[in-house]
Amino acid sequence: MRICHPSYFRVYEKDDNSWYLYKGKKFFSQSNLSLQQGHLERRYGLSLSDIVLQFFQIGRGRPGFYLANLKERQFYFCGNSPQDIQHKFRELGISPPDPTVPDSAS
Repeated sequence: MRICHPSYFRVYEKDDNSWYLYKGKKFFSQSNLSLQQGHLERRYGLSLSDIVLQFFQIGRGRPGFYLANLKERQFYFCGNSPQDIQHKFRELGISPPDPTVPDSAS
């Protein structure tokens, strides 16, 4: 799965016992900021504990994919599949619509 998004968005996954961070790859940057775990979060005044606490509040600890907008401090539960992440980005206006899916409004 490849999704192009601003660097201040982070994708996390929770399974039954652990949290995972999907770092992504940087293809353009106006800063020298590392995408390593913790570095970007600290830039926005957040810790991983702060983020996980927000995810527990919105997702009640259920497994699945979560999205954090570190810049605006907004947190989202996406769902259980990578396609749910893409759908959430589209919902937020970050990603263009999928051309293979018919438009339900027409």
